[in-house]
Amino acid sequence: MGMGIALKLIIIPAMVLLAASCSMKNYEPVADLATVQQLYAEGDYRGAVQGYERLVEQAPQDDQLWFRLANAYARLGQPEAAVAAYRNALLRNPDQAKAWHNLAEIHLQMALQVYLEAAQHMQPDDPLQQLLKSKRQKLIEVLDTDAIMER
Repeated sequence: MGMGIALKLIIIPAMVLLAASCSMKNYEPVADLATVQQLYAEGDYRGAVQGYERLVEQAPQDDQLWFRLANAYARLGQPEAAVAAYRNALLRNPDQAKAWHNLAEIHLQMALQVYLEAAQHMQPDDPLQQLLKSKRQKLIEVLDTDAIMER
């Protein structure tokens, strides 16, 4: 019995060390904010998304990281992911005006896409066709006005 306890005292710590060394081999390096910002500035939005995702895992309460992740998703053409990230930024800091603005812009762009898709599937003589066309045009004007104002 004494030998069994001694064996357990050796085997269990050895297994813990083995498991720890295995997990170290799969360790991902900590994302560097400056590097991720550089990727974004260079237009590598996929790389920026990956970096910001790692950063928000490391600092999930940082509203600025969520905001930047959302911007990268938006630039990558992933509006649903951008909306979720903007919402996360706003949960952490509801006073972040830029996040509210960008969230609204994404929703407007998504609405425009729905109107465009609807037009492709509606019959030309459908009574709603004219209403959808009118709303679609108004959205285009709003989005163009916003683009001009941001220059």
